[in-house]
Amino acid sequence: MIRRYLVPVAFSLVLVTVSALWFSGASITSAFNQSGPAASTAASTREPAPAGGIGDTRANLEKVYGQPTGLTGTMIGYENGKTAATYTNDRATSLLLAFPGQDNVSLPAAHARIQSLLPTDVQFVGTMSVGSNRTAEIYNSNRLATDVPSTDPKAPAGVIAVVYQTDGQGHVTQVLLNVGGLPPSASHAGA
Repeated sequence: MIRRYLVPVAFSLVLVTVSALWFSGASITSAFNQSGPAASTAASTREPAPAGGIGDTRANLEKVYGQPTGLTGTMIGYENGKTAATYTNDRATSLLLAFPGQDNVSLPAAHARIQSLLPTDVQFVGTMSVGSNRTAEIYNSNRLATDVPSTDPKAPAGVIAVVYQTDGQGHVTQVLLNVGGLPPSASHAGA
């Protein structure tokens, strides 16, 4: 019971620390890539990310992933549940990518895939552990801050959390991208 209250408090402290480090110019070592994110292809004037990425319009996502195939929890599912999205004001504020067990996707491979879904002006902030078999990367995007509302009123505009869920054997099972920091479920139940 106490853990239920400590997790949000711990996350808030970590987010404040990461934000303070980010805005003071300090750097945090990335567990994945010491040089930061790879360069992305140019986004259109209406979309902050390359096609199908976080912050893009619903029409853009549906060009990439097709028409919705149902619900994945509280998210709109695409590709029979392999991809899901939550929208705020017609913009993707959460993206969930599922990698079925037989895919055996490594963390570096999942990381490379996720880089193609981030805004073109993304800047890496830091990495943190958010529970058993979960790692989160925090990014910031000025373009996203302009185009997409934060899902968390306490988080600075333009913050993106990317939570990698692994099977404990080095294979990624799903990745959640969320505008506005970590979603409440990132540190306990499945994302």
